[in-house]
Amino acid sequence: MNTNYSAKLLTMTRQFHGTGYQTLVEQASKAYIAGDYKLIDEIEKQLPTEYQLLETLVEKLKKKSVYSNLKKIIKGESVDKAQHAIALSSLLTHCLIEMKDKLEYKVLAKSLYNKLMGLI
Repeated sequence: MNTNYSAKLLTMTRQFHGTGYQTLVEQASKAYIAGDYKLIDEIEKQLPTEYQLLETLVEKLKKKSVYSNLKKIIKGESVDKAQHAIALSSLLTHCLIEMKDKLEYKVLAKSLYNKLMGLI
């Protein structure tokens, strides 16, 4: 069980160090040292998932031109490869803009970048 929580703490630290969630990461670290694994689980639930970050970002883009293609992709509608790449590229750009104020978006940015590179 200790190894599992070591991995959780490492992931939390990588994803949220230097973000608005830094205090929670520090609390998780202290909980790990104290062997309070239940607290680590509770803290983990308070951290945004990649999916939650994506939802928040897409919601902010509703009035942007990128939204129509993103909506098609999300619904599974047919979008050619170039349009798919353009939509991901635009989403990545907006994600990077969000990172200026909210560093936690770096997790999503890495994922979007990898998806984009997979299309090209």
